[in-house]
Amino acid sequence: MAVADNKGAGEIGIGKGAASKPSNATDAKTFDTPPRLGETITVVVADDHSLFNNEIGIDFAQGEQATQVVTITTLRRLADGDLVRVG
Repeated sequence: MAVADNKGAGEIGIGKGAASKPSNATDAKTFDTPPRLGETITVVVADDHSLFNNEIGIDFAQGEQATQVVTITTLRRLADGDLVRVG
């Protein structure tokens, strides 16, 4: 019986710790599974980050929640800690 190797599971940073509670998001929670491509999620830009929202063509508003359709870029931003999933 083969056992799955989960070494790379944390590389996209969506599991443990990726949804750490930012000071500007009071309802952040921890997510056990990464979002799927094409899924719509709610995110907030991390504290002290300035980030361009490719979906609407302007910067994310600091401290305000925004909906995002999950793309490869969204997954990378979550992994890098630039975006935090809040709902």
